[in-house]
Amino acid sequence: VIASTFSDGSRGGVGVLPTESGYGFVTPLESKMGIERILRIKGFTGCKKPLSLLCPTLSAIETYCYGIDKRAFKLLKSNLPGPYTFVLPATTALPKMMFLDKKGGKHAWSRKTLGVRMSQDPVLRYVQDELLDGMPLLVSSISTTDDDEDGYYQADDEDEKEAATNYENFYQGQQAQLQQCSIDPDESWCNQVDFVINAGERPMDGSTIYDLTGGETRLLREGLGDL
Repeated sequence: VIASTFSDGSRGGVGVLPTESGYGFVTPLESKMGIERILRIKGFTGCKKPLSLLCPTLSAIETYCYGIDKRAFKLLKSNLPGPYTFVLPATTALPKMMFLDKKGGKHAWSRKTLGVRMSQDPVLRYVQDELLDGMPLLVSSISTTDDDEDGYYQADDEDEKEAATNYENFYQGQQAQLQQCSIDPDESWCNQVDFVINAGERPMDGSTIYDLTGGETRLLREGLGDL
């Protein structure tokens, strides 16, 4: 079922998979319709909510991101797979729909940066590596609030202040507290996705997010990953 749902990106397949930092909506990287479905399910409009990219390997990250110097590569290698999101400059290997068409005003992101992840969750790894043959997946947490991790890095430089404000307002000196989440079959989104893998309770504190785009390591959000 999972492989057939994602076999043709034009079908817009969307599923729910567990990660080490909670459950998330997933869709193939090439699926414009899948992206639109996720944003619609979460009630997001416009171009302010980019999704993270779940990569199966470090080499896949290097395909979609550039500017990975020795410092950045060491951080990636020592922390991935794990509960981290690293923001890096995006390459043009990303689908064109990931970039804003300013003339046409199309629904897309002005994607200068990309948040990348490699999950260590055994269920997700099995699905991605074995059932989907290492397919890169876009992911967004099932949270529908503005404190969702998708809002902590933005597409354009002008949005960095908003990201910093989100961080200060949400954490403001607090330590992340380990909470657990599981799938509630009565959730309103359950009938809007193609499949759900319910693997029991997972932490719901989100990944730790680092920005590696400015030549230094900048913490955007404290999450499950050690600082």
